[in-house]
Amino acid sequence: MGQRNRNIFRRKGMEEFGKKTDGRVFHYTELLDFLNSYKNSSGRTHRGMSIDNHELISLLVRTPTFKRVDKHKYKYIGETEDVMD
Repeated sequence: MGQRNRNIFRRKGMEEFGKKTDGRVFHYTELLDFLNSYKNSSGRTHRGMSIDNHELISLLVRTPTFKRVDKHKYKYIGETEDVMD
């Protein structure tokens, strides 16, 4: 038996935030505030979204849809397709 994917809701929230940024460069604390204040459909804080600095930076590094631009600054690049011509 494998462990469940604990970051599934965080990754969904990261994608939602990335689409809202429209490709602009953002400081990771903007994403941190977005995830920690994310509300579910009933208006309560989502219990699977809260995250701290170290976890968020680790997720950003491991997620291929975000690119590090500068120290603590990232950019959402969307779905990457490695198509060979």
